[in-house]
Amino acid sequence: SKKWDVITSGIVEINEMDVVEAVEKVEKFAKSENFYVRSNAVATLLNISNDPELKVLVDQDFPLSRWQQMVYFRIIKFINNSQEKVRVDLLFESKNESVRVFGYKLVRYLGLFELLEILINKYKNATIPEKLEMIKCFDVFSYQDCLNHLHRDLSTTDKGLFLGIVAVLQNIGNPISEVILLEKLKNGLDFESKKAVMQALNVLNPDVLGEWTRQADDTEAYQIFNHLTDPVLSHV
Repeated sequence: SKKWDVITSGIVEINEMDVVEAVEKVEKFAKSENFYVRSNAVATLLNISNDPELKVLVDQDFPLSRWQQMVYFRIIKFINNSQEKVRVDLLFESKNESVRVFGYKLVRYLGLFELLEILINKYKNATIPEKLEMIKCFDVFSYQDCLNHLHRDLSTTDKGLFLGIVAVLQNIGNPISEVILLEKLKNGLDFESKKAVMQALNVLNPDVLGEWTRQADDTEAYQIFNHLTDPVLSHV
């Protein structure tokens, strides 16, 4: 009987010995319902199939776990550095959201600055998990071309995305960011969001924040401001 552990150890052996002739045999297991069989089949195909277009990943139906992403990243990084450049941009076209998100992570991990323009074009119609990964790319590369998108998305109802965008604006925001963040403060926010926005403004334009805090009749804001501007507490 072809038990999954026997199949897995066979695939691992093919991988370790770089048996290029076995590509077709391994391909049959790349969509296996068994996590271990599938993971090892995909890793092996990435390693031995000489496919810079990463087709085996693009076509994955199952969500990629963090562990799988770590394993696949190591192989892709090796191929990218020692053989030919991998087409990370093709991962963005996968029907599988987790594959697309992994593709955006690779932009950061491999320093693929040249792909940021594609991310900008995809941002508007992206899902929240995709956007969260994209904004990390914009942040890492200090990519200010994204600011219009980020400003627009400050109206999101997703708190995680809101906080993520505010954190990016703290690093790469411009005077327009300051105006919009100040408007957000005036409209009332929950404590965590308020603190994040005030922290971003304190970095972008401390004078504007100070002025607003003095005029606002808001005890909570005053406490946050004192916390942010106290040299002892500001890193807490």
